[in-house]
Amino acid sequence: MNPRPPPPSSGAADVPDVDYDALMARIAGGDERALAELTAAARPKLLRIAIAVTHDAADAEEALNDAWRQVWKHAASFDRSRAPAWGWLVAIVQRQAIDRLRRRDARARHEVATGEMPERASEGADPAREIEARQGLSALRRALRALTTRRRTVVTMAVIEQRSHTEIAAATGAPLGTVKARIRRALLALRGMLGG
Repeated sequence: MNPRPPPPSSGAADVPDVDYDALMARIAGGDERALAELTAAARPKLLRIAIAVTHDAADAEEALNDAWRQVWKHAASFDRSRAPAWGWLVAIVQRQAIDRLRRRDARARHEVATGEMPERASEGADPAREIEARQGLSALRRALRALTTRRRTVVTMAVIEQRSHTEIAAATGAPLGTVKARIRRALLALRGMLGG
């Protein structure tokens, strides 16, 4: 059999020529070898999808590992009449990657709100820069605590959660103009407190 040239890289066209539906049927029957075959065939593309969601290789790997567990656990619920196996796999990976992203964002919000510092230092980090970064983060946390609750809430939503002004207005119940003014005033206050 002559090898075909690779298709253009656009979504499902980039999927290797593998019978995912057949693999899923075998996995649903408890065939661990089928899961290994599925992992080998689908991992590169699914990892790229997870990285695109999380923007972090380690989180993407964890999301993909969680996805394989979900595939093994729920293979019997896969219904090929509702969607092809590849689409089902992509949906699981995206869901796991989004969950990782939410957990990471929740940790970041918790650290800012409580003033907790992560204990883990990156390998090969410059101690002087690490101290400088920690001092800067401590100053930022003190400045955030000095803001009014309303300003701290909107600036946290805008900067840390990356929400749009419209989303913040909907979440807080404040008019859009008020939200924009609060964010602007909060950022000016932070800049003044941090000497920026």
